[in-house]
Amino acid sequence: MRITDEKSPTTKPRAYKKLAWAVGLLMGTTFGAQAAVDPLRVEGNQILAGGKVQAFGGVSLYWHQQPSAAGFYNEETVVRLKNDMNAKVIRAAIGVNPDFNTENALASNFSGSMAALDRVVQAAVKHDMYVIIDFHTHHADEHEQLAHDFFREASSKYGHLDNVIYEVWNEPIFQDWDGAWGTTIKPYAERVISTIRANDPDNLVVVGTRTYSQRVDEASRNQINDPNVAYTLHFYAGTHSDELRGFAQTALNNGAALFATEWGTVDASGNGGVDEGNTRVWIDWLNARGISHANWSASNLPETSAMWDGGGNYTHSGQLVRELVEMTNGDIEPSCDAARVSGIGRIQAEDSCPQQGVRTEDTSDTGGGLNVGWLDAGDWMSYQVDLPAGDYTINYRVASENGGGRLQIEQGGGTPSFGQIDVPSTNGWQNWQTISHDITLPTSGLQSIAIAVVEGGWNLNWFEIVPDGTSSSSSSSSSSSNSSSSSSSSSSSSGGSACNGVNVYPNWTTKDWSGGPVTHNETGDQMVFQDELYVAKWFTSTIPGSDQSWSHIGSCTGGSSSSSSSSSSSSSSSSSSSSSSSSSSSSSSSTSSSGGVPTEVKLEAESYTTSADSTPGNEGNGPTRGDTDVETVSDIGGGNNVGWTESGEWLEYSLTLNGSSNYRIDARVASELGGGMFTVEVDGGSVGNAFVIGNTGGWQSWDTLNTDAGFLTAGSHTVRVQIQAGQFNLNWLKFVPDSGSSSSSSSSSSSSSSSSSSGSFGFVSQNGQLSVENGTLVNRNGAPTQLRGLSSHGLQWFSNYMNVDALTTFRDSWGLNLIRAAMYTWEGGYIADPSVENRVHELIALAIELDIYVLVDWHILVDHDPNIHKAEAKDFFNRLAQQYAGVPNVIYEIANEPSNGGVWGDPTFTGYNVNWDQHIKPYAEEVISVIRQHDTQVPIIVGTGSWSQDVHHAAANPLQGNDIMYAIHFYACDHGSWLRDRARDAVNSGLALFSTEWGTTEASGNGTVCTNETNDWLDFFADNNISWANWNVSDKNESSALFVGGTPSTPPDGGEWADFRLTESGRYVRDRLRSGR
Repeated sequence: MRITDEKSPTTKPRAYKKLAWAVGLLMGTTFGAQAAVDPLRVEGNQILAGGKVQAFGGVSLYWHQQPSAAGFYNEETVVRLKNDMNAKVIRAAIGVNPDFNTENALASNFSGSMAALDRVVQAAVKHDMYVIIDFHTHHADEHEQLAHDFFREASSKYGHLDNVIYEVWNEPIFQDWDGAWGTTIKPYAERVISTIRANDPDNLVVVGTRTYSQRVDEASRNQINDPNVAYTLHFYAGTHSDELRGFAQTALNNGAALFATEWGTVDASGNGGVDEGNTRVWIDWLNARGISHANWSASNLPETSAMWDGGGNYTHSGQLVRELVEMTNGDIEPSCDAARVSGIGRIQAEDSCPQQGVRTEDTSDTGGGLNVGWLDAGDWMSYQVDLPAGDYTINYRVASENGGGRLQIEQGGGTPSFGQIDVPSTNGWQNWQTISHDITLPTSGLQSIAIAVVEGGWNLNWFEIVPDGTSSSSSSSSSSSNSSSSSSSSSSSSGGSACNGVNVYPNWTTKDWSGGPVTHNETGDQMVFQDELYVAKWFTSTIPGSDQSWSHIGSCTGGSSSSSSSSSSSSSSSSSSSSSSSSSSSSSSSTSSSGGVPTEVKLEAESYTTSADSTPGNEGNGPTRGDTDVETVSDIGGGNNVGWTESGEWLEYSLTLNGSSNYRIDARVASELGGGMFTVEVDGGSVGNAFVIGNTGGWQSWDTLNTDAGFLTAGSHTVRVQIQAGQFNLNWLKFVPDSGSSSSSSSSSSSSSSSSSSGSFGFVSQNGQLSVENGTLVNRNGAPTQLRGLSSHGLQWFSNYMNVDALTTFRDSWGLNLIRAAMYTWEGGYIADPSVENRVHELIALAIELDIYVLVDWHILVDHDPNIHKAEAKDFFNRLAQQYAGVPNVIYEIANEPSNGGVWGDPTFTGYNVNWDQHIKPYAEEVISVIRQHDTQVPIIVGTGSWSQDVHHAAANPLQGNDIMYAIHFYACDHGSWLRDRARDAVNSGLALFSTEWGTTEASGNGTVCTNETNDWLDFFADNNISWANWNVSDKNESSALFVGGTPSTPPDGGEWADFRLTESGRYVRDRLRSGR
């Protein structure tokens, strides 16, 4: 989402600065001229320089009190950084009270520290750089008075300068205190900012965040009330990866501005090897989002993060930083990917190289990914293509809030121009429309073409090169995901009676949880989008027809109902009306044969339109086009195959289907080694299951695998083969309609790609509504049913792991049939931030899509007594029970772990005396009564005392009613046979138990992994049909987490997480799930 319109920036009044300038002169400040830098101002989630988004690259000095580092606090260092890499930012890390060289620190030598700071500020101003004044400590709250004194003097002396940035707390730690932001860090920052604002009302202030300035997501949910505050993001490439970028993206999505005031190329210790690959990913990520950054450190200390060695030469890290800072500040262009050569078909806008003046952002258009934006006149994007001379239609996927834009397609370098086209208003930066014009390319072969911005103010997602006379799936001018040119988004349908009176997207039908604005549709609610009628299958706020949450009913203009049921194909709902055999010329222009008979289509592997290959040159003996490896094939029919495949490579094809139908994809493959895997995407969306290639007996011993692609519409499509794991050859793909004849070789298809794949696919469909009979969980047929799965960690922290790719791997590879949604009440959870509920709905929707069960957990922990938030619990479960009544996937856990004890963070409170008879049972009776008003069948699990261990108390005085179960929690290193004996007695008494949480470790979630005791527990559960969910799906720094720190939230290793990414506990849990017991 575009937060601000940089075309009409707000400008800062200069009166205050002039007055402060005069005051500065009277105080003896020696700055020679007004700083030649733009003021930095926060607008939404971005920091603007002079009203424009711009990422600045720079460097941080080392702790100032360290003797060898102190020698760099001078103009000579600033000049070298300016001249060598065009650094725009210098950071003065003023050590407060560290445990080394304390005699020189701020707390011991205030005047000497201020003198060191002054030298850096003076030099930065003289050489037109920004300077970060950094209160460099992990424990600023313990030195608050010193912070006031420090920033009072700094703001008084430098507050008149636009160069100055204040960093009020470098790296708060508080790793084990989730509430630290709201209770300690934010209040401290607010008080110190007040001191700064007394002298400097408007320069940028940057505030550190929890866990060494990583948990910017927490700060973004509870922001500081000051118009010019950003939040500190620190990373070290050898340690921090996708998860931290996920926290940062969450913060941006919540409207928080970020500044990476410290980052390193190595691990978080400041040492270790230089991780060049992840460093480049990080800097590209920051630059694309306009986030400025300063590298650690401009020093010659004996650690690998230092910029220089003892002789003043650039280290490995320094050389890389120099290149990336230069690139950030516009002095050099990033090197182009020589393997990226495109041809006929679709080209993603962000794949340009080189380019000038462009940035990227996440797109909400069909297919996701990135779009290019912030385009001004004079900007351009260049692409390498391999095309024959001839006539072409060029389709551009554009969005513009105001219109008035214009682009030119030209030969790389600017001449000749092939044509220009106006970009209209689409009424939004993410409302997408396709525009087209015809051009003639005069030359053939490998060449550079460019898209130049004649007039700016528009975004570009992709463009498409289509030979003259060939229709395109995207040639319709109406958008498949928010088109502003379509009147259907604001007016009622003009079609048949089926759509009369039905809301038209985006006029939602249902209010949000609080009774506030209308925000979504619920189960059974209908909606019209682009003259097509849809019905919501569950809670949804997505575009009708764009995902699995919608079923397509039919056309408002009288077309028959589609069987696709919200097909995942992104070829646009505008073409769905063409499924009628009487489609008129007013339908989507996908193809003239959209009402034709579906026929089989074969794509030869070597006929790709564009591709990406990881090695230069063709390693085979076939025709060379780009770097993709092609060789002569010995399969029936001859020709060529693609080979030497490796993970990350891909092939794209243009596909034209004569008719709409459900299709099967056949793939002709060979491998001598096995272990290969690839997926097929159609128009940016994955279809069918992954193809898993075994050992076929040789590189030219061919086998045919298949998968069901679902419903695909007639017309043109872009097909991508995405290779997750290599070591296989590909001869061809076939798209076979249901009504057509199957491939002659389909009998040899591999079961590994069958739609009824391994794991628990279809588990809910097979078992239906669960219930409790005679103290055990049973399916719809009364058969005992054990659920085995995983629990999320707190959704306010680690919801990034609750995504479709991760859950699909858990289901298909690990054998999971249950996911638990742990919605904390306190610790930044639902009570403080009710929007956490949205993540519960998202996880329920994923569970429904994947046909697994989902346990909705009201996760009380530090609040001990469920009655503290009983009113909120009743409201929450009342709404969910009403919404999901009759949905068999859903199970409710109404109180995670009732317990005795005090409230964390309140030492004056002596504790609750929480027990079953007086507290837990009465609470449960009230909440269960609320649920049963709407859903008489859903299983309900009730926590028991002492962190859900006191099942014997519940057995002695059970609740009355149907389908009630009781939570039993264990952590293997602390809870042994004595607790199992208690559980066994409860089972023998007829109590239905469910282990909604258990761990392999100590009860703290940390410590040793006790596999023998865990085996005893899980064997006991298997023998007694007790279902379970393991704690926890996260990469938190504790031994009960599944993943080691920095593990990507989506499976990166051929659809899996390799063993080295799993903790000891994670590997055990995976293997236990796979055992089926």
